[in-house]
Formats: sequence, C-alpha cells, structure tokens
Amino acid sequence: MMKILIPFAFGFGLILNANASCSFNSGYYLQERNIVLSTSTISVPINAAAGTVLTTGEVAASPGAFATCTGTNSYLYNGTGTTVTAGGLNNVFPTNIAGIGIRFYRRDNSGKYYVFTSQSTITGQDSSPSWNWYNNGNYYWGADVVTTGGTVQNGTFDRSLMSTFTVGGTKFVQNTVSAFTVTARACTQTSAATINLALPPVAKTDFGQNGIPLVSDKSNNFNIILSCDYGINVNLSIANNGGATSNILSNSVGTNMATGVGIQLLKGTSESSSVFPLGVKTLISTTASSGAGLGVTIPFIAQYYKTGVMTAGLVNVSTTYTLTYE
Repeated sequence: MMKILIPFAFGFGLILNANASCSFNSGYYLQERNIVLSTSTISVPINAAAGTVLTTGEVAASPGAFATCTGTNSYLYNGTGTTVTAGGLNNVFPTNIAGIGIRFYRRDNSGKYYVFTSQSTITGQDSSPSWNWYNNGNYYWGADVVTTGGTVQNGTFDRSLMSTFTVGGTKFVQNTVSAFTVTARACTQTSAATINLALPPVAKTDFGQNGIPLVSDKSNNFNIILSCDYGINVNLSIANNGGATSNILSNSVGTNMATGVGIQLLKGTSESSSVFPLGVKTLISTTASSGAGLGVTIPFIAQYYKTGVMTAGLVNVSTTYTLTYE
C-alpha cells in the first residue's frame, strides 16, 4: 500500500500545478504602456516632508478580456524593486534620485488602489477563468512621484522602475514612467556658518534675583543671513546644550568657569524680540513664490541669564543649529 499511495499523492500534486495556468486570448499580447506625468520638470524644497506628492500621471488600460486561466492562480501587482513607507504612504519605490520615489496605482470608477508591492510579492490567488479590464474605458494605470524623506538631490529619472501585472506566471502588463528631472530648492548661507560671539564682562551685582542683567549694555547681536530660492519654508532649530533652565544655554563646567549663569537667545532686535525656543524646529520665514537669490536675515540677541547662585569666572557657551528648507 505504501508503494501505491506515495506515487499517487506525488502525481496528484503535479497535476494541480500543471492545470493552473493563464494564456493570452486571441488578439491580445503584453500590454506595454508608458505613464506620462503631468510635468517633466519638478522643483521641490530640498527638505520637503516625506510623502509629498509632486506630480502624477496615468494611461488607459486596454479594454476587453485579455486572458483565459485554468485552476487557481497567483496574481501579482509588482514593481521592479523594494518598497518603503514615506510619510505614511505605503508601497513607495525609491528612484535613482535621492529623496524621490514612485508610487504605482490602478484606478477605476471607485478610485485609486496602490496595490503594487515589492518585486515577486504575491498579491493573492484567484480561480477566475477569464481576466479583463472594464470595457468602457474607466480603467487606468498610474504613478505618483513623491518625496521619500531626507535630503532631495538634483537628478534625472533613469526610467528603470516599472509596474507589472502577472497571473499564473504570465506577465500581462508592463508600465514604464516618462522621464523627469528634479531640482532641489534651498538656501545658501552667506554669513559665516560658525558664529563666534563675545559678550561684555558682567558683574554679579548687575543681576537681580534671577534672569537678565539689570543693565542694558551686557548683550550682543548677530545675524544668520541666507540667499534663498523661491517657495521655501525656512526653519531653524538651535540645540539645547543640556541646561536645566528652560531655553537657557548652560555654561561650560571646569576650572575657572562661572556658575549660576547661562546665555539666553532672543530672536529679533533691540526694538522687538522674543525668547527663541531651544530644541524645537521653528518656522522663520517663507520666501516669495517666484524669484531667485531671495534674502533672508535672521537677527538674534545673546544675553546673560542668571540661573542660580553665582560664582565668578568665565562664561563659555556652545551649541549647534540646523537650517532646513521645506
């Protein structure tokens, strides 16, 4: 009995595999489509938020029943590559341009379906004997160009990404995307990137119980100056260097260093200013919607701030700042 049952089970498995297949119907062949984007020139802020849709395009599918299948077949909506998630958008395929991806979809009267996943990933199984797109012209293949996060670089899409649809091991659809170029908009810092600022000497008696000196000549000013492209949100973040007092940069610790005092940064001028929050990305300015070389000046005041019991010594404060352009 063992000699009979084992070959029978093995042979039954082979018959199932052999009967599951798909083939083109008469007059149909591989649908090769080019998805033409609404624009071939994309300009985007260099630090644009991940998941920002930059442009889109689509092409109509060929109508009619294109395939006949037998048995239960796997079907695959795939792209040529591995997907990532970008700003909450799934199934994004990174392109050859840093910071830029493509999200493929199919669309019918019910909306868009972002079903195209990493290469060779099975979407599902189906035993339908016939496969067709809608006959009234409302079935489309599409693609969104999106940002993937990080720094966007200038570049030209090499058209290597494609979306495909396969049933029963036969590829029925292959879509390419039209070429496009990306230009990253940003700012150039024209002031010195490293800021070295000296404050006048201050005495313990210049302070009240807490806070800034009672006299007004113990601060110093500096500017961060930028030359920017159009349509950019300029953001600035200044790191908290570990100080225990909110929005106060702490003094260095060591021999001859003063205690009970730090540095507070104000954004603005002597006529109008406010405390700048540390460790927070803050919107500074939005540049005009057109033009180039647009100037942005960020004025600051640095002043002493009493944080506790003071001892005489040196004040030496350091921190880092980050500019982003969205």
